[in-house]
Amino acid sequence: RIKMEEKLMNIITHYGVLSQLEYLQTEVMELAEAVVECELAKEAIDENGNLIFDLKAFKENIKGELADNLVMLNQIKVFYDCNVELDDVELADKKYSFTMLKSFARDIHRLSISVVETEMFKQTNGFYNILDIADICNRLENVFYALRSFALLYDISQEDLEKVMEFKINRQLERIENEN
Repeated sequence: RIKMEEKLMNIITHYGVLSQLEYLQTEVMELAEAVVECELAKEAIDENGNLIFDLKAFKENIKGELADNLVMLNQIKVFYDCNVELDDVELADKKYSFTMLKSFARDIHRLSISVVETEMFKQTNGFYNILDIADICNRLENVFYALRSFALLYDISQEDLEKVMEFKINRQLERIENEN
């Protein structure tokens, strides 16, 4: 049985870090759409004050999108050998999903710039700058905290996320095997 880190490394080395970074942008947008749809569904009430939509399907969509983002980010984490240890996350207020989303998008943008600059440096010089790698690892930590906050906000357990992530990783590896 292959370790999860090895599976992630196999995926990112197959497609390339910049290609996966580009794909991450799509996943970030899909997470944003899932959050917005869920928040709008929370506001849709009938004349008796009852929710019109069952929020379970919206939260399942968020769980899937969170897992997609985590798979992509964990590939970057493994690729650059980042040791990201997260403390417990507490939400100060559950009302600020849009503020969290904006902050998350900004952090992803900064991470993306760091990865591109790091890869450009390596192309030019033939090696990685350790300070660039440290910057990526720090930015990854911020993004992982944001995703953990979203999981808390929508009552998604770490265990559930890990199950979905493992499924998605294994499915991706099957696709790679089928390409060969």
